[in-house]
Amino acid sequence: MLTLKDIAEEAGVSTATVSNVINGNVARVSRENAARIRKIIKKKQYVPNSSARTLAAKSSRIIAGIIIGGRGVNMLKDAYNAEFFGELVCAVQERGYYLMLRYENSYEELLQSLRSWNVDGAVFVGTPDAYIKKIREDIKIPLIFTDSYTKQKEINNVSINDFRGGVLAAEYFLGKGHTQLGFVGYGFEEQEKNVVTERLGGFLSVLEDRNITVRKEYLFFVADGNPVDDIRKIAARLTSKKSGITGLFVSADKLAVALMEVLAEHGVRVPADISIIGYDDLSVTSTMSPKLTTIRQDISKKAQMAIDMLFGQIEEKDGSPLNTVLDVALVERDSVRQL
Repeated sequence: MLTLKDIAEEAGVSTATVSNVINGNVARVSRENAARIRKIIKKKQYVPNSSARTLAAKSSRIIAGIIIGGRGVNMLKDAYNAEFFGELVCAVQERGYYLMLRYENSYEELLQSLRSWNVDGAVFVGTPDAYIKKIREDIKIPLIFTDSYTKQKEINNVSINDFRGGVLAAEYFLGKGHTQLGFVGYGFEEQEKNVVTERLGGFLSVLEDRNITVRKEYLFFVADGNPVDDIRKIAARLTSKKSGITGLFVSADKLAVALMEVLAEHGVRVPADISIIGYDDLSVTSTMSPKLTTIRQDISKKAQMAIDMLFGQIEEKDGSPLNTVLDVALVERDSVRQL
């Protein structure tokens, strides 16, 4: 294996001079020596040892993307995760860094990963409040959280106006004449504030203002991860008896898509028999049949802002914590009918 010493001997210079050329520090290297070293590197097809360069620079140039939970499961089958982390990779690479994606099921695993790889910063998705407190105490690198409704103060967070999304869904249903409504979303712990509770909260707030009550049995919740069985149970309940529901607000597009497929198996037509509004505006929603009316969040912008905030922390070192909330909008397609 070719080494710095081999290149130095052939070029007639010191190993320190070769190292300076490789790392771009040529201010004290003559043009002749630099050209000779580069010629040898090209001829010998020398590839620098990235670990050694990391130690020399005291920077790994690695950004960690962290999903809490999911160890042993392909979390990139989730269309939202795939789109978000795809955008994150592009934004990180544009700055000359690498993205390391990790699924972590415990805090101990998370801590070990970040310390072992000596990452320069991390972007978190789906982080419980208890983890955030420990992370801030134990991990002293730039950190960005996304969609976090934490009680911890002074964290860097990029989120969307989830409550507003629920408001838009309810107002649209009412404008189309729907008052018999239900909700489908991921389950959550009592007293926990997260994207689902905010979306549901905005939805119910509008209905309460109009003196419209959503019966508790028509608030459906499914397990995170693989909700297919729960969705089938919901579809069975909706079709086994006359619920009277004419519209469902679903807290994530992937749930809405899965629900529409199962309802079709039961002979229930969207929107002729039941109308549905999703949330996220994933790419599949504009190509399926019927096309899904949904609440759009700008996933690309969220990823870009997370990286901008992260590198602001990396470059400034002591930048003030930022909490950025992005707006949402309703995208009208074909899954809601006028009553």
